[in-house]
Amino acid sequence: MAGSNYLSSSGTLTFTPGVTQTTLSVPIVSDSLRELNEKFEASLVSSEGATLVAPFTASVTIQDDDPLPGVSFSSSQYSVF
Repeated sequence: MAGSNYLSSSGTLTFTPGVTQTTLSVPIVSDSLRELNEKFEASLVSSEGATLVAPFTASVTIQDDDPLPGVSFSSSQYSVF
């Protein structure tokens, strides 16, 4: 869900002659909520001067980095009557 855990991004990736890899940056929004890992897809949709070859889409996982909440008793001893 863009806008909650990462910011939506679009733009142009430029590959100079002989280069076959480049970096795509997607800003991650940090929070302190424990949640499941989240996924989004990045896709190549057009090309000039080259042919797109499968795969055109990559799945990206944002791994939750928030700690599990702590749970404890308020006392180490209890009495029941």
